[in-house]
Order: sequence, then C-alpha cells, then structure tokens
Amino acid sequence: AQDFLIDGIKRDRLPWAGDLSVSLMANAYVYGDAEIVRRSLSIMDAYLGDVNGITPYSMWTIIGHDMYQLYFGDRDFLNERWWRVKWRIENLVSRCDGRGFVTKGLDWVFVDWTDDVDPCALQMIWVGALDAAAKLADRVNDQDAAKYRALAAKVRGELNAKHWDDRKGMYGIGRHASVYAVIFGVADAEKTKRIGANLA
Repeated sequence: AQDFLIDGIKRDRLPWAGDLSVSLMANAYVYGDAEIVRRSLSIMDAYLGDVNGITPYSMWTIIGHDMYQLYFGDRDFLNERWWRVKWRIENLVSRCDGRGFVTKGLDWVFVDWTDDVDPCALQMIWVGALDAAAKLADRVNDQDAAKYRALAAKVRGELNAKHWDDRKGMYGIGRHASVYAVIFGVADAEKTKRIGANLA
C-alpha cells in the first residue's frame, strides 16, 4: 500500500485489477483505509480499453467496486463513479455472443498464470461481474439491474448446460473454472461438493 494498492513492489509497481479484490479485502479487515481503495479504483476506471490491457481485469474492476461498497458503504463515491463503471459494464455486454459469453475484442485473457487459457474460466468471472453490476445498479437505482441479472442467469445456464463435465465432476479444462464456479455461485450444492472432493 503506497498511493495505491499495488502488486510487484520491486518489479512492476502497478495497481492490478486482478489483485485488487484480495488486497481490498485484506485492507478492509486490517486497516479500514477507504481512501487508498478509492484511488485504486479510480485509476482502474481511467483505462479506455480493458483494464491493465486484460479482459478479465475489466470484470474484476466491476467486482472491486461492488466489494468496496460491501465493506465501506461509500455511496457518494459510487454515485460519482457510476457513469464510468456503467460504461465498462456496457462495453463488456456489447462484446457478448448469443450465449451471453464475452467473446469479442479479447485482448489478453489472463487467468492466474495458467499455461492453457480456459475460456470457461473467463465466463465464470463474467458471471461474478454481472452479479456485481446488478448490485451496483441497485444501489444507484439504475433500472438496468434487471438486465444484468437476466444476463447472469443466462450465462449460468449456458455454463451448466455445456461446460459441466459430469464424468470429471469439474467445469472447463482446468481447476480455475471450477473454483470460480463455486465462488460466483454457478455450481449448485451438489456440484460444489463434487468439485471440493476432486480438488482436495
């Protein structure tokens, strides 16, 4: 924690949206420093393309805004930044295919240093971002909250129908999609139990 919540203190010295969610939680619990989170989110919002040039990091930025509201309840900041958050949400929505998956204009699809990019993992994060978008929209009384919830439900349905491998008891091609499925509520209780057993 310097002026921003940064990663790679000796190397890149940058705020990274994918790391922000973990840093944000730790900061909220240990320091309760809202100002450094506001500055970090504001710098993420300044990107005109994908945040950090990474498509899922645009999604993590939306999730980060929701987490900030959960832990700090800073409605004034959300009201001030909503125009920019909404632009990012709608930009991602405009890049969806018929299934509701973000598939267009993908730059770097980075998911935690995996060798094989699992497109299923990206869509799991997208579900989390859509849930966050709906909650943020509710907080500012934006009627598009219902649209984001409906799209999240559609993506959940597609992921469960076409990307759950009942033989393996997992989603996608690696561990990440299944972990995100649990975190973002794509997997039901039975699938969550099987994933837990398979990842143990």
